[in-house]
Amino acid sequence: MRSFARRIPHGLRGHVIRGVGEGPGRAKASVTEVKASVTEVNTKITHVEANTTELKQQLSKAEDRWLRLALEVSSERRLVEYLRDQQLCVLVPPADKKPELP
Repeated sequence: MRSFARRIPHGLRGHVIRGVGEGPGRAKASVTEVKASVTEVNTKITHVEANTTELKQQLSKAEDRWLRLALEVSSERRLVEYLRDQQLCVLVPPADKKPELP
């Protein structure tokens, strides 16, 4: 505190101190207000962190659902292509056989 007081010119010391806090009682009230504000901000930060964690969990669940759906669609598509290829093989005569005429 002394080093701070030495930096202020001697003639202005009383004015600066009175202007800043209006006495020691006001300084204590200001410190209490600042502490209350810090506590409020910390509470809000905790709330935001909790919401962020919840959103990350929901996003992870949604990603899992989309991946499962994509795998199902992919496997269904492969099954349809396989069955189509098998049907085409049955319906189309081989090139080396000549069709019989009635």
